[in-house]
Amino acid sequence: MKKALLVLLILSLVPLSGCRLFGKKEETSFKSMEQIYQEKGVPVKTEEVRAEDFAMVLKYSATLRARSEAVRYSRISDVVQNVYFKVGDYVRENQTVLTFPENNQTTQYHQVKAAYELAATTYKRMERMYQEGVISKQELDSARTNFEVAKANLNTTDDSIRVKAPLSGYITQLNVKPTDNVNSGAPLFTVSNLDQIEAQIWASSKEIGQIKLGQTVTAEWNGRTYQGVISQVSQIMDTGKKAFEVKALFKNPNKELTSGITADLTIETERKNQTVVIDRKNLINESGKYFVYVVEQGKAVKREVEIVEGQGVRVEVLSGLKPGDLLITEGQNMVADDIKVQIVNS
Repeated sequence: MKKALLVLLILSLVPLSGCRLFGKKEETSFKSMEQIYQEKGVPVKTEEVRAEDFAMVLKYSATLRARSEAVRYSRISDVVQNVYFKVGDYVRENQTVLTFPENNQTTQYHQVKAAYELAATTYKRMERMYQEGVISKQELDSARTNFEVAKANLNTTDDSIRVKAPLSGYITQLNVKPTDNVNSGAPLFTVSNLDQIEAQIWASSKEIGQIKLGQTVTAEWNGRTYQGVISQVSQIMDTGKKAFEVKALFKNPNKELTSGITADLTIETERKNQTVVIDRKNLINESGKYFVYVVEQGKAVKREVEIVEGQGVRVEVLSGLKPGDLLITEGQNMVADDIKVQIVNS
């Protein structure tokens, strides 16, 4: 009996001792990430700094408008009788686009037309009488004045009834259809000359000094790019917007651009040859100063750099980096100055 108890006691102690031995083995083989970094270095990715051609740009979003564009408003309140064109159609200047009824009470079209016809007939008769020496020059002048006034009244009334295109171009907006009731002053349609498209940009006080007449502008819309130029630069700040108005002009021979679309604009303000350029994401901003990490002799070295402020994902470095330096592009947040690093570029 005593012998059996001794065997059981020995067997019960074996797992415990095994666990302790196993635990000791794990403890001696385990290393923290800090220890691994100290031995092998913090893993980072790098790229060699190179000099390259670089363009400084400013980026904006703007609504494009036809440079020549006009809206026709209704002069009377009435029902639209006819509409002769649709959006996208080309119209010539003074071509009738839509009409209202001639019996409109406000215009009194028929009365005005009758007055014109009477004045025209009278003027022609007075011209013959003057040539025959029957009336004086003063009487002829009076008849001419009455005729010209009647003609102007008829033209004004006719323009209210038969609404015409203010310029040659394309119908880019049509706000009414036949049988619609409209009020005086309501917009009826828009005509746009799409040969040239204009973009209005609002530049800050920091940006306006970089923008000059004739600079290249690129518009991106619907997956395509279009080249234009800066056509106007205001030197007076708009007090409401606290910005300066800038206009860009684009030729549009194929009429691919239309009025009212929104495009992304890029203005090239300066181009430099063979200068040091890096991705903006590699910069570390500390209290307004910029730093980067480079690798020297297997260690991370923190350097202050001077850059040219601007927009875009790439920035020009004026000092602090030179071609050939190994710039840390991934792992900057894990290193510090004089820390051992391990380059793991694929």
